[in-house]
Amino acid sequence: MSKGDTSVTDAALSGLGKMLSGRVRLPGSIGYERSTPFNSALISQPAGVVTVADQSDIATTIRFAADHGMRVAVQATGHGTMAQGDDVLVIHTGDLQSCSVDPDRRLARVAPGVRAGRLVRAAADHGLAALTGSSPGVGVVGYLSGGGIGPLSSTFGVSSDYVRSLEVITGDGVLRRVSLDEHPDLFWAMRGGRGALGVITAVEVELPALTSVYAGTVVFPPEHMEAVLRTWADWSAELPDAATTSLTMMNLPASPAVPAPLAGRPTIAVSYASVASPQRAEALFAPMRAAGTPILGETGQLAYADLASIFNEPTDPMPVCRDHVIIGELTTPVVDALLSAAGPTSSTTVTTVEIRRLAGAFAQDPPLSAVSHRDNGYALTATGVVSPDAGDVQADVNKVMAAVAPWTSPTLVRNFTDTDDPETLRKSYSSDTVARLLAMSNNYDPSRVMAVNGEITSTAR
Repeated sequence: MSKGDTSVTDAALSGLGKMLSGRVRLPGSIGYERSTPFNSALISQPAGVVTVADQSDIATTIRFAADHGMRVAVQATGHGTMAQGDDVLVIHTGDLQSCSVDPDRRLARVAPGVRAGRLVRAAADHGLAALTGSSPGVGVVGYLSGGGIGPLSSTFGVSSDYVRSLEVITGDGVLRRVSLDEHPDLFWAMRGGRGALGVITAVEVELPALTSVYAGTVVFPPEHMEAVLRTWADWSAELPDAATTSLTMMNLPASPAVPAPLAGRPTIAVSYASVASPQRAEALFAPMRAAGTPILGETGQLAYADLASIFNEPTDPMPVCRDHVIIGELTTPVVDALLSAAGPTSSTTVTTVEIRRLAGAFAQDPPLSAVSHRDNGYALTATGVVSPDAGDVQADVNKVMAAVAPWTSPTLVRNFTDTDDPETLRKSYSSDTVARLLAMSNNYDPSRVMAVNGEITSTAR
């Protein structure tokens, strides 16, 4: 069945529903809206949304899709989800909410509907840290499937490296337990391959012992943006593994929802988290504190369970356009280009230009991981909120990308890559990884039902 072919009738999809404990939501019915991506600028119109109740529902849906020439997309929270067409069934795992912590083994077992904030709190009750990302609303399993860059990535590395086992229903509809000792090839693929070969139904992940960190976000006014950016470029390159940092050039709207010091003008924010002693962590941050006069924010010791609060990520879906590149070093020409395209005198409509330092433990290549290109330097993401008053946001995002293009790497970070173009997505992986995933898809997903969300195996369909 090709995209746009509607030969799978509502009657056939209703028949699928009779085989499930969950439900099939057809276009126009209550629950179909659960297919909406977190980026609400994307219009998703799948053939149906299957709200699964258990693993059996997932396996049945995959087999149905294969039998009818369809594909499947997996969604829980909508983060990282692309728009789907009418040749796709969305497997919605949001109702699968099992989450348990074994404090003696320092392991958590998580179902695919669990959000990061819930796991972080459950682990913190036992003095343990779940290595999730900067947003508590993101699904744990989806985040881990693409690798995962967290607030302490320089110290602990890629979050998926802490996955110890998974349960996966592969594209052939078979449930498999996956670990170092069981199906090690799938263990490799599922730790970074972003679900290219199957649907992850459970993850067992290691939890380091950590209760508090020194962290915070400090915001500076537009007149200090250049000094802060130049200082951060030099300072971040020399940070030890005990500290992780990101910087965000902001242009937030004049809105009651935005803190007054940030509203309607350019600002620049530095986020910082360290596992060093409070005294050492503060000393490491001192050069940034001296780079300008902050207008908002502070740093200090806080509970690990509260770490995500320093990023204040959006909690509600919104329409955005976004692009992402990798830059090896923040040299003077790169900083000059960023200031020209998104600085205080640029009049840009881009809401944020975020730069994350990728270094320390993040740059180490462990065995059995599909995460590629770990020694990249910096990940830059430009985002603009689409609205009637925002102007041509996409053009301004493109302008930022063009400004830094002479210094960008041909590689990308998978979890930051919002596209369904297979050739672009392949830049997230080494050529050896792409070849291996393609070869594995012949065994585990012969009908290519998992070739959706822009998975790199789709060109083999």
